[in-house]
Amino acid sequence: MYVEFNISGDEAHYNFWHSDSLYLYEPIYGVFVESFKKSVEKFNYYGPTLVTASELSQLQQELENSKKEFESITSSDDLVYKIAQSKLGKNFLVEFEGQSCDLQTQWKSVVSSLKEINETLVELIRKCIQEKRVLWVLGM
Repeated sequence: MYVEFNISGDEAHYNFWHSDSLYLYEPIYGVFVESFKKSVEKFNYYGPTLVTASELSQLQQELENSKKEFESITSSDDLVYKIAQSKLGKNFLVEFEGQSCDLQTQWKSVVSSLKEINETLVELIRKCIQEKRVLWVLGM
């Protein structure tokens, strides 16, 4: 399953699979989902979630906080601790292990990738704020 971050519509409509959308594999989204839960009043993991203009700034701040947490990770244990704080983050760890990957040796690469994804999400939020767009988060 994937999650679409869609900025194509307004508060009532959106266009699936829009070229401006960002897509994340669901277990990866699980690493970031707590930022969305904290920021979006009507957060719905299983259905379309509208992130209103007034919620975008809070979401941006939560993702900035997440970025700082990623930057403070200095070991595989730190990474597992951060990710395992969320039930859905644990899905990421299960998926990673299911791919026969070793966090003990690859944790720096994983942290780097998660920091890049975090920054991409922040940039999308900034775009929404600057262009006065809303953000739809859609499970697919």
